[in-house]
Amino acid sequence: MDRQRLLIRRTLAGEADMKEMEELAKRPVVEHRMKALWEEGAHAPAGADRDAGTRMWQHIQARLKLQQGGAAGTGSPRRLRPRRLRLLLAMAACLALALGAGLWLATVHGLPADDEGQPLQWAQATAGHDGRTLLLPDSTRVWLRPHSTLHYRAEAFTAHRRVWLQGEAIFDVRRRDAARPFRVEMDSSFIEVLGTAFRAVNRPSQPREVDLFRGEVAFHAAGRTVPMQPHQHLCFSPGSNRLEVEDAVPVDWQDGRFRFADMEANELMNTIGHIYGARIVLADKQARGEKFNGSLRVDESLEDVLRKVCYNLGAHYSLRPDGSYLIK
Repeated sequence: MDRQRLLIRRTLAGEADMKEMEELAKRPVVEHRMKALWEEGAHAPAGADRDAGTRMWQHIQARLKLQQGGAAGTGSPRRLRPRRLRLLLAMAACLALALGAGLWLATVHGLPADDEGQPLQWAQATAGHDGRTLLLPDSTRVWLRPHSTLHYRAEAFTAHRRVWLQGEAIFDVRRRDAARPFRVEMDSSFIEVLGTAFRAVNRPSQPREVDLFRGEVAFHAAGRTVPMQPHQHLCFSPGSNRLEVEDAVPVDWQDGRFRFADMEANELMNTIGHIYGARIVLADKQARGEKFNGSLRVDESLEDVLRKVCYNLGAHYSLRPDGSYLIK
């Protein structure tokens, strides 16, 4: 690894000492980026992931022991010494350079590197507004929900069977292999899978979620391993390390559809709300006990689903000021 890449990686990882950061700050490419950042008044490159950029910026501030305010109780802003300001800009420049050089995944998202610290070749699949379906090399099918991203090693995938999820996806892992179990990495936690179908959610600043439709999975986080049974829901909060598993309304998964049988309308509303991250209120108490049989396609919008439900109930839905939906 050349010296410049090593210094950038050590700086972003918080491992560089002051001497190494000063060495990096004097590199021509970093000098050029620092000047551009100063002139633009920006500390993150255009197009960078806002949440990831915020986390990195917080890391930079902590690394240099800076505070937004002054000394305790003074309320006055703290002046930056030229040396620290220069190093702060150098670290911000490293952030921009890392994005441009393809180091971002290896440092921020924790994707493995090779023995020399070089990033491995990870394929990226990103879903737009309508979601996306993909077939992995081991025949695992993945339904990426809108605005979600999956990274995986396309080369020799069957030997590793590891993917990294940002957002939400449903996995149908067809091949059981106890020697090489399928793994879904979600920041500091991961799901170990045998043959199964499940839903996984990994969004910034939100709890991790897993819904198991069939088969076997084990959730690993904070030194704990939690096995799950079909039709269970798991919620893990990284900040507090709180982990909860509860029984869920039976919903099956088959070929891109959520399937349910003899489900009462009120339970169906809760299930739809869970899938789409929405709160749905059924006002008619008599309608709550009506039974539904059918399925929902993973690519259907919430509005399309609500229209179908209302058609069967002879009702209408409306969006309330608090963001919830009312059916009456």
